[in-house]
Amino acid sequence: MTCNPSPKISVVVPVYNTERYLPTCIESILNQNYRNFELILIDDGSTDKSADIIHDFKSRGGGEIIVFHQPNKGVSAARNKGIEIARGELVCFCDSDDSVSSSWLQDFIDNYEKGISLLSQGYIELQEDKTATKKVILPAGDYTTSDYFNLSKGITLGYLWCKCFRKDIIAAHGIRFDESVSLCEDLLFSTEYILACDRIRNLAVANYSYWKQDYGKKYKAVDTFGSSLKLLELYPRLDIAPSSVHYVRIFDSLYHSLKGDIKGLRFRIFLQKIRRIKASRAYPLVHMSENKLRRIFCIL
Repeated sequence: MTCNPSPKISVVVPVYNTERYLPTCIESILNQNYRNFELILIDDGSTDKSADIIHDFKSRGGGEIIVFHQPNKGVSAARNKGIEIARGELVCFCDSDDSVSSSWLQDFIDNYEKGISLLSQGYIELQEDKTATKKVILPAGDYTTSDYFNLSKGITLGYLWCKCFRKDIIAAHGIRFDESVSLCEDLLFSTEYILACDRIRNLAVANYSYWKQDYGKKYKAVDTFGSSLKLLELYPRLDIAPSSVHYVRIFDSLYHSLKGDIKGLRFRIFLQKIRRIKASRAYPLVHMSENKLRRIFCIL
């Protein structure tokens, strides 16, 4: 690839200790049918051979490979640095332990036109040994923000890598990954971005191979209180059913974060947030029916 002063797409890949999968990831991106893109590799303080692998690909003369090294700050900080560096009109994200087919970017470009705020597609789910388990594809079409939320039903909503974002919308609304949360940072980013969209186009294709790890085990001890509160504040701005899976998952998460802490500081913070949202008349509390969720609000 030769240096292009004005790439159409910037592909941002945060990298942290993924030496086993990183070469396949980079090669799959460089093997795109669509060529007018830049690859931004953000090494987030890797302690394995990931940095060496990155420099090996860079030394091969790939002018479109941009490398940035930083001390370990987390995936959100790495992605934010990628957004800062990105020169493309469009921005895509890829995880360094995943891979993409050669038509990943081409399908986005072929369906991009004036008035489209976001492009989305499906994905192929891989199990631990990297063999495919299922293909996830949602119906093709143009959607409003609320229709897209209801379409995704938690299936593709929070996944960054099956989406193509517009850099001008990210910049105009100051959308960034929240570096203060350890989980659901991708869902927070996607939700903020979608709230700024006019028209979302979903493609009935699956070009991204996603390695589904045992996240229940991996993130068992990760606290989701902060991210759940932020999502709770964002969701009422969407015209989605109060009984939708989006709300159910938030309240279920809050339930597990708050149970046993009814008189604690967290619950007081939670109550203050709820009262502010209720005052805006945008909060669907009265429609919640599951007993587990009601117990959260037992002293409201």
